[in-house]
Amino acid sequence: MYGGDTLTWNTTYQTITTITPPDGPPQTIIEDTTPSQPQPFDPEDPCTANPDRIGCSKFGEVPDAEPLQREDVPLTPQEVIFAGGGGSCPEGVPFTIYGQQYTLSYQGFCDVASWLRPIFLAIGAATAAFIFAAGFRV
Repeated sequence: MYGGDTLTWNTTYQTITTITPPDGPPQTIIEDTTPSQPQPFDPEDPCTANPDRIGCSKFGEVPDAEPLQREDVPLTPQEVIFAGGGGSCPEGVPFTIYGQQYTLSYQGFCDVASWLRPIFLAIGAATAAFIFAAGFRV
């Protein structure tokens, strides 16, 4: 008989005893020795050997959870300034030598970089195009 996830079967056990008295015919006695409860079919159940394993856990019901709290927060956009603000040249670094104040200016580097910027952008665009095109050659 199959019920859910277990298989049970009923087996009838009988003990047959033959008694032969010295002065009469033999008598046969049949006794029913069937167990009162059917035995479950589970000879290799891993939970019997190790009931603490994860597959044998009985978790029960999940309790009702409290609903999450919601809070509306207004967002205000703010400007983010990278590298001194819009690609401008950084301020010079002041320093003193023998009491005389000097400023190390980055303006020369910025002028050269402004000429090199389109070249680096073109190299980057070409590299990206080669990488993109290589994806189709597979």
